[in-house]
Amino acid sequence: MRLSDIILLSLQNLLGNKMRSFLTILGVGVGIGAIIFLVGIGFGVQDLTIKKLTTSSATTSLEVYSGNPDLVKLDSKVVQRISNFPEVEKISASTSLPGQSAYAEVNTETLIKIVDSNYYELNQTKFLAGVKPKAKNEITVSNGLLKLFNISDPQSIIAKEIQLSLFMLQNQSDGKDSYEMKGLVVGVIDNPSQIVEIQDSDFSVSAIDYSRIKIKAKSVSDVAAVQKKVNDLGFEVSSLMEKLNEINRVFKVIQIVLASFGLIALAVAAIGMFNTMTVTLLERTREIGIIRALGARRKEVEKLFIFESGMIGLAGGVMGVILAYILSLFVNVGINLLAKSVGQEGLAIFRLPVSFVGGVIVFSLLVGIITGIYPSLRAARLNPLQALRYE
Repeated sequence: MRLSDIILLSLQNLLGNKMRSFLTILGVGVGIGAIIFLVGIGFGVQDLTIKKLTTSSATTSLEVYSGNPDLVKLDSKVVQRISNFPEVEKISASTSLPGQSAYAEVNTETLIKIVDSNYYELNQTKFLAGVKPKAKNEITVSNGLLKLFNISDPQSIIAKEIQLSLFMLQNQSDGKDSYEMKGLVVGVIDNPSQIVEIQDSDFSVSAIDYSRIKIKAKSVSDVAAVQKKVNDLGFEVSSLMEKLNEINRVFKVIQIVLASFGLIALAVAAIGMFNTMTVTLLERTREIGIIRALGARRKEVEKLFIFESGMIGLAGGVMGVILAYILSLFVNVGINLLAKSVGQEGLAIFRLPVSFVGGVIVFSLLVGIITGIYPSLRAARLNPLQALRYE
């Protein structure tokens, strides 16, 4: 028999019992659809997480810190050395000190950050009111601190003075245990912690060791080079690219776990497909005998059953994609309506990469072919004379 004859005969056999074929295909479709839907949620949540973390500038950012501050210190000399790297576009150094802030008879413990002029840009600071400091003794405060001052309107604190006390750490001290100053509030930043940010130009920072340096590389391709050079200086480096790689590894595990639940449904469907092909073999024993008597070879009988089971697997894969897509539309619409009802921005929790969909359809086809191997071998081994006498 020609290949076209085998394909045509396989289609005729499937269409000969439409209900049984449909139910078998539906079973495979449900299993494949479960895999696609669950893994699609994994892809969607992964995208949302990555988009929340990344911006065009964030992918070129690195954070530098000392793994052992007693031996390797981040000071102004290190900042100058790193800023001279040809791959570095901008650099920002900052340190955090314990302190107190007082305003309107309220005195509270405060984390005081000493920052430079590039700090706000490289950290993508969100301002609720005002601007970043530009002159001596100008400061920014967090909305978290304003809550302790019983201030609800960020704009109302602009141009007001706050009394500050900074307590120097032992390794930061240049002979003084503390600094006192009055800071003029020029900006309010969005941060739930109790924070005051002061320009480093307001202090003699030569004696201060920084707790963190943030670097902006000129391009994404320069990140690895900058990271290596800073590591060679003895410092630890953390980049968003490393974090993204770790996130992707975690989500791959999650997707495998989710896919395993769908595989359970697919295994049940494969058993049903195997049963269908076995029953089909029994029903068509006499037909197989006639085909063999007319000159069909064993390999051609094998191909006939393999093609039938492969068609069931392929059709089930396509149906699974359709079912998963329809279900995903309902889920995305429901989540968007829920998000908008509570005043949040709409989002899509479901995503299907084309390569993944294609891979799943091929996988479904392979499941169908593998499931049909045993029935096809049994059919090919039937004795033509005995098959003709089969009732």
